[in-house]
Amino acid sequence: MNTIKEIGEFIRKLSTNPNTNTVTNQYLDEKKQKNLRIYLTEMLGLNSKLLLLGEAPGYKGCAVSGIPFTSEYIMLENPNKTVIFGKDKGYEKISVSNFEKERTATMIWNALIKLDKIPLLWNSFPFHPHKDRNPQSNRPPSNKETEIGKNYILHLENVFNIEHFIPVGRKAEKLLKNMNIKAEEYVPHPSRGNKSKFIEKLKTSF
Repeated sequence: MNTIKEIGEFIRKLSTNPNTNTVTNQYLDEKKQKNLRIYLTEMLGLNSKLLLLGEAPGYKGCAVSGIPFTSEYIMLENPNKTVIFGKDKGYEKISVSNFEKERTATMIWNALIKLDKIPLLWNSFPFHPHKDRNPQSNRPPSNKETEIGKNYILHLENVFNIEHFIPVGRKAEKLLKNMNIKAEEYVPHPSRGNKSKFIEKLKTSF
């Protein structure tokens, strides 16, 4: 398998979905396509067989950077000193003012660094769901929307030879079960008052 070619095809498929009044496809932006391509290529080098599956992009995180569970600040400033992020990797700044930060992204990356694990990060629904005509908001993806995410998950499973799935939240857990993918019990989302539970459950899931 030509994995670099597969990554290109994966991003091409993402870029074909149109925006709607309640969903923004961040991958219509070529800079965010580039950021995702760099991230996925860097992750190939780590040879990670573990995928952490969330719900959907947030408007201050993946919707800006193009990378799941990752703010623009983490992507460019690389505060955790990971081998996959930093300005020297070629990532593009998107915001017009200061780097965007996101609480969830900060908590998740702090936890991953403490546990010394860097899984592949993805979402059940790869696009940003928001309130009607309000992209600066978040909402949970519908069941119909997470159905759209199935093919993207399978594509990544194939490209990265994923052997171990960890869902973040019940919606991701339910989707993996519907796909007949064996996965760990869900890890509670850290931004909903479950930071310590998230870290402890993640530790036992790795």
